[in-house]
Amino acid sequence: MTKDATWQHVPSEDNPADLLFRGSSVETLRSSSLWWNGPSWIRQPEVRPSYSKEPEAELPELKTISVILMAVNTRDIIRKYSSYNKLCRILAYCHRFIHNCRNKKKVGPLETAGILKAENTVLRWTQIEAFSQELSCLQRKCELPRKSPLRSLHPFLDENNLIRVGGRLKNAELSWEQKHQILLPAKHFVTRLMRKDHLRLKHCPPEQLLYTVRQQFWPISGRREAHKVVKECVQCFRFNPTAFDTLMGDLPRERVRESRRHGRIHVSKGYVAVFVCFCTKAVHLEMVTELTTQAFLAALQRFTARRGICNRLYSDNGSNFIGASREIKDLQDFLKKKSSTIASSLAEQHMDWSFIPPRASHFGGLWEAAVKVMKKHLYTEIRSKVLTFEEYSTLLSNIEAILNSRPLTPVTRS
Repeated sequence: MTKDATWQHVPSEDNPADLLFRGSSVETLRSSSLWWNGPSWIRQPEVRPSYSKEPEAELPELKTISVILMAVNTRDIIRKYSSYNKLCRILAYCHRFIHNCRNKKKVGPLETAGILKAENTVLRWTQIEAFSQELSCLQRKCELPRKSPLRSLHPFLDENNLIRVGGRLKNAELSWEQKHQILLPAKHFVTRLMRKDHLRLKHCPPEQLLYTVRQQFWPISGRREAHKVVKECVQCFRFNPTAFDTLMGDLPRERVRESRRHGRIHVSKGYVAVFVCFCTKAVHLEMVTELTTQAFLAALQRFTARRGICNRLYSDNGSNFIGASREIKDLQDFLKKKSSTIASSLAEQHMDWSFIPPRASHFGGLWEAAVKVMKKHLYTEIRSKVLTFEEYSTLLSNIEAILNSRPLTPVTRS
C-alpha cells in the first residue's frame, strides 16, 4: 500500500503530537496554530523540509555476546581473627551498631543475647560456605545427596536456620543442645577455633576436648581435628613425655571388685594430696601447707567431710623416695615417722591404711596416672609463676573439675 510513497522526517517543532507528549496547558492549546492547523508547509508544499541524510543501505553485522554475572558474598571477617571470642564480640558490636541506627540506642557492655546472636551469625556463615548444597536441600525439604557427609546424621534446620544433628535421643535426659548439636565442617577455620576449649580445660587431651566440644557442636572428623589442636599446642608438645609400653601384672583385687570407696593419698613435692577412687576413677585434690601430721590429717578430714568415709586407703611406701632430693627425703621421713599416728587416727574412723610394696611404683599405676595428668595441667598453667595459697587452691579446684569431667570410655564416631 505504501510501495511508491516517500517517507520523510518531520522535525519536533513542527510535530503537533509532541505538544501532548511534552505536556501543554489548555490555554497553550487554544492559541496554538500548530495544534489546530498543523505545520505551515502542509498547505505550502514548496517549503516542505528536505531530509538531507541518506538512509544506510548496508547494516553492519551484529554478534551476540553472552555475559554472565556472578555475585560472590565474601565473609573474610571469619578468618581475620584468630580468637573465636574476639570474633564474636566484634560481630556483636556490629549488630549493636545496626540496631542503634534503626532503633533506640543501646550503650554499656555486651549482653549474653548479643554474644549468642553473633555466634549464630558466625556458625551460619560457616555452614553456608561448607554445606551450601545440603542447606539448599534442607530448605526445600528435599533428600540429601548420597555422597553428602551429613546424610547419616539426619540433619535438620532449627529456628535460627542452623543445621543440627538429628538422631533418636528425643526421650533422653539431656539438654536440647546436647541432643542436637550444631554441625561444623572439617578442616575449617572456625572448627579449629576449638583451641579455646583446649586452653579453658588447662591443655586437656584430645578425647576430653572432643567430649567437651560435642556438648554443643558436632565437627565432621572431630577426633582428627581434636588431635590437630593438641598436636599444634606448643605447651602440650613441651610437656608431652615419651611413653614406653610395658607388660604389667594382674590387677589387684580392689581394682576389679566392687566395694565402698577406696582412696589413695599421694603427697607430692608441691604438697598436694591426690585422692583417687579405685572403682569410679574419681579424683579429689587437696592443698597441704606443710609436711606435718596435723596438716595431713586436716587435709584428710576435709576430704572425708566432702566425699565420705573410705574403707581403705593406699599410699606409696616410704622407701620409694630413697635416693631422691632433700625435699623428697622429707616425704620419706614423714611417711615413716608419722605412719603410726596417722594409722591410729584412721582406725578411729574405721579406715585402714595400707602401703604398696617397696620399689614397686607400678602397683600404684591408677593413682600415678592421675598424678601425671594433674602435674601436666598444673605445670602447663603455672609455668614459672609464683602463686599464693588461695591461687593454688583455686587452680587445683579447676584441675579437679577437669579430671572428673573426662569421659570414662572412648568417644564414638557417631
